[in-house]
Amino acid sequence: MHPSRDHHLPLDPAAYHASRGARGRIIIIAPTRAACETIEAALGTHHDTLLQERHGATLTEWARRGIGFGIVAGTGTGKTLGIRPIAEAILDAPLRYGVVNREREATPETPTWNVVVVTTGIARHWFQADLLTAADTIVVDEIHQTSAELELCLALGKRVGCRFIWLSATVDPATYRNYLGSEEVLETSAFDPR
Repeated sequence: MHPSRDHHLPLDPAAYHASRGARGRIIIIAPTRAACETIEAALGTHHDTLLQERHGATLTEWARRGIGFGIVAGTGTGKTLGIRPIAEAILDAPLRYGVVNREREATPETPTWNVVVVTTGIARHWFQADLLTAADTIVVDEIHQTSAELELCLALGKRVGCRFIWLSATVDPATYRNYLGSEEVLETSAFDPR
């Protein structure tokens, strides 16, 4: 009797590794399954945001340089919508993306995605299956919504040598700047005195 297949891992791990682009993949870790859906929708849209208007050129330059960085930006600035232009700058290729979480299993198309949105549990599982490598960029949305699972993912990503980009509205940036070796941190807000 064969053990049952884990439906949250790619069907063929070798094909998954072989299909990784020259700039790796972007793995977006979301705090909840609902957040995965929101990020997926954001990846499919183009909207002008305060973050992009004020800091888009800087974020694009950081993304292309290959550095790890953080974004601490207030609600309403467009942090989640800002993931798309950052991903485009990193990959320099059309985005092919999908979600793997408890409700949405990996499919035969999963290896063709250059952006994968996952929850913390799935990310941990992929680290344990050696699917994530130093070629990959880990984007952590809402990093302040910490958990033991997220902390384990951060530690595993550091051990593998992944590049981290993290986003939050409320976190003290010093902690993650130091822990994740972020070269830059952008701090901004949506407050407009007018």
